Amino acid sequence: MDRRAYIYAIIAILNWSTVASAFKITLHYINFTSMLFLSSLISMLIFSLYVIFTGKVDMLIKYIRNNLPTIIFLAILNPFLYYLLLFKAYSMVRAQEAMALNYTWPIMVVLMGSIILKNKTGWKSLAALMISFSGVFIILTKGEFSFSISYGDALALSTSIIWAIFWIYSIKVKERDEIKMCANFIFGVFLILPVALFNGLSYSLEGIAGSTYAGIFEMGITFLLWMKALSLSKAGARINNMVYLSPFLSIIIIHFVVGEEIMLYTFTGLIFIIGGILLQEYVNMKKLNGPAEI
Repeated sequence: MDRRAYIYAIIAILNWSTVASAFKITLHYINFTSMLFLSSLISMLIFSLYVIFTGKVDMLIKYIRNNLPTIIFLAILNPFLYYLLLFKAYSMVRAQEAMALNYTWPIMVVLMGSIILKNKTGWKSLAALMISFSGVFIILTKGEFSFSISYGDALALSTSIIWAIFWIYSIKVKERDEIKMCANFIFGVFLILPVALFNGLSYSLEGIAGSTYAGIFEMGITFLLWMKALSLSKAGARINNMVYLSPFLSIIIIHFVVGEEIMLYTFTGLIFIIGGILLQEYVNMKKLNGPAEI
């Protein structure tokens, strides 16, 4: 069973490692709101077909009927705000920077959890936060340790906060993940469409192809593969930690596919960010397996 779990996880990680390059390339051909609408529409179709073919339509209808205000709130966070800001960030800064800053979301979950849920944060968690935010500071200042931060980098960092808030409120809703995601994208598409029309829908063969790729391999099928990996695994923590290989694979793919030079400050900052996240994962495991953190 674990072998199948690792196969699904590896495929998902390889897919996610390509999407930063796909975002950057696609945004050369269409504007960010058009990409958001097209990719979200593809994701909505994927999740809807999955729900139909697995016989879960009644579950989806019941979930929507009983949780409509919550679903609208979650859809505003993701896919609407999250990808709106993420795609805008990718259109403004290096793909490697946007990708690395976006990967701070696990540590933002800890930070936002302490604010929203009043979770206590021990000194080890604080140390993990400081390590990750040191990496963020390195990337934001381009390694020059000044306080000049670009608008695009600020947007990329803000996406991790939005995702963390979405994650915290989403896990409070007791429903299957694929049902929740399907509902999010159904309502998200209707939220996104007016914005895309207002900003001007742009089309090209390359833009449609890139948006379709993003909808499949960032938001759609890859999420289902990841959920399958977790459901098959007896060691969920090990599978979860594998996802942190993705940013390092991503930065290599960005170099060869997009043609960006790998900047030392990005790579260094990414090491600090992932190091802090892994420390936090270790702290979480100790909490589950041992006495409470001081």
